Amino acid sequence: MAGLDTFDKDLLNEIQWSFPLSSRPYHELAGRLGADTGEVMGRIKRLKAAGIIRQLSAIFDTRRL
Repeated sequence: MAGLDTFDKDLLNEIQWSFPLSSRPYHELAGRLGADTGEVMGRIKRLKAAGIIRQLSAIFDTRRL
């Protein structure tokens, strides 16, 4: 896989730091990034296939719960 482009970097930052907790998170990410939902989902799939994204999951700070 070639280097990450600006969109990939922006998407990774959004996923890591402010993933939306909504019924349509990929739609919301797409809106933030000025893209469509299909592009966001396709990029995530490609980044997972390349091993850049290992998994998407919530990590809770149990001290704050």
